[in-house]
Formats: sequence, structure tokens, C-alpha cells
Amino acid sequence: MTDEATPHALLEELLRRKQAKDSLIDYIAYMELGFVPAEHHRLLIRELEAVERGECQRLMVLMPPGSAKSTYASVVFPSWFLGRHPERAVIAASHTEVLAQRFGRRVRNLVASEAHRNVFGVGVAADRQSVGEWETEAGG
Repeated sequence: MTDEATPHALLEELLRRKQAKDSLIDYIAYMELGFVPAEHHRLLIRELEAVERGECQRLMVLMPPGSAKSTYASVVFPSWFLGRHPERAVIAASHTEVLAQRFGRRVRNLVASEAHRNVFGVGVAADRQSVGEWETEAGG
């Protein structure tokens, strides 16, 4: 029996999945995206979680270039949001079509990943996977 198959390891994995489902910062850690949120990212994450809970109806993010606001607000947050609400719709807009498609592709790839499915039990619909117009398996 390998360490990965022990009851303790399985329980730890289930706990990590539950935490990732409930917390955007834990989702980022679970997805192993290659970065750790700095303090200003944690502030943004708290505000994005308030948006998800419906406590914040409008959020403007004003941060300097290179501060990872797009990574968090336009890529990671939409994938986590769609995991929590796979029947809902998210509109990605940008000043260029190319940038909006880049964000959409990155979100779609996160939602299509095995790690995302492990957390939320939902992925990208097999018949709607184009960059510009894709859906979750729940129609979101």
C-alpha cells in the first residue's frame, strides 16, 4: 500500500477538496497554479468571494499593471465561481477580442481540468468547448 492510498491520505485529499470548494485561496492552492497570493492578492480574493456570496454587487479593481489582477479576477475567480455555480453564466469582456479569448481559454482549461472536477464534480460540456462560447456540463 502506497502512502497515497492510506486512509489518512485519502481523508486529507477530501479535506483539501472541501476547502478548495469553499475558499478561493484554497482553490488556488489545490489547483497548483504555480503562484502564492501576496497580501494585496488576498485582499482582492476577499472582495471576489464577497461578489460570489452576493454581498458585493459591483466591484472595481484598480491595481497597477503587473499586479496579477487579471489572473485573479478574470481567470481564477470565474473558474471557481463556475465550479460553485455551474448553471450560471459569466461574461468575459476586454478591450480586445484577443485578450477576452485568452482569458476565456484559460478559464475553460481550468474548468476542464481533472483537479477542478475533483473539487466540484463538473467540467466543460463535451459539445460546447470553443474558446469564445463554451459551457459547463450544467449549462452555465
